[in-house]
Amino acid sequence: PINRTFAIHQKNLIASGDDEGVVKLWDVRSGSSCVASFENAQSDFISGFACNDDGSTLLSSSGDCTLCAFDLRAATTQNTGDHSDGMGQSNSLFRRSDDQEDEL
Repeated sequence: PINRTFAIHQKNLIASGDDEGVVKLWDVRSGSSCVASFENAQSDFISGFACNDDGSTLLSSSGDCTLCAFDLRAATTQNTGDHSDGMGQSNSLFRRSDDQEDEL
């Protein structure tokens, strides 16, 4: 189930995060259209979102002690689907930090 949402007003988007670490972007103008889905963004629940001032970058935090940065300029022009290589390695749409649990 979805446990976190975040409005990105500059882009007319809503980001949602679920218990499995999936991040989705929704276009509020269409009512129900998912414009991007990041199936392997993080490996645990999404705990929070933040966005920069111009709405070009979305950050998500997770229960797996990682932070992901999403390039919204590229993400909203791509088809939905799995935008990672399954290993958590970076690609053109997002990058994931190392586990920060030991750093806290």
